[in-house]
Amino acid sequence: MIKIHHIGYAVQDLEKSINEFFELGYSKKGDTTHDHKRKVAIQFMKNGIHIIELIAPLSESSPINSILMKVGNSPYHMCYEVDDMVSEITRLSQKAYIVLEDAQEALAIDRRRVAFLYHDDVGLIELIESATGISST
Repeated sequence: MIKIHHIGYAVQDLEKSINEFFELGYSKKGDTTHDHKRKVAIQFMKNGIHIIELIAPLSESSPINSILMKVGNSPYHMCYEVDDMVSEITRLSQKAYIVLEDAQEALAIDRRRVAFLYHDDVGLIELIESATGISST
């Protein structure tokens, strides 16, 4: 099964964006995570059943900077929760999705594995392995 988990939102200033999303009825979901491997700071925000992931650069070499330079603060990926990471990557690869980042642990999401894929007609997506469907590669 595949279902929407969250929308990834690139932001320049994490604290300013958190405060603005408070004004839109969001609350923090967990603590801010500093993922030094990916060079980003991450804060999940929740409004009812809807979750967004605010992602800000930790340095000038952060990969999120390229998105911020092109479009500024903006949503840039959809994340889908999957029961079986390996089979979903295989299935989507057969449908012309390109794997940009193989499955690896994500600090901000309880070390669950995530992978990033791209399709010309869809754009960037992230897959996150469900907490109950964790399998090995």
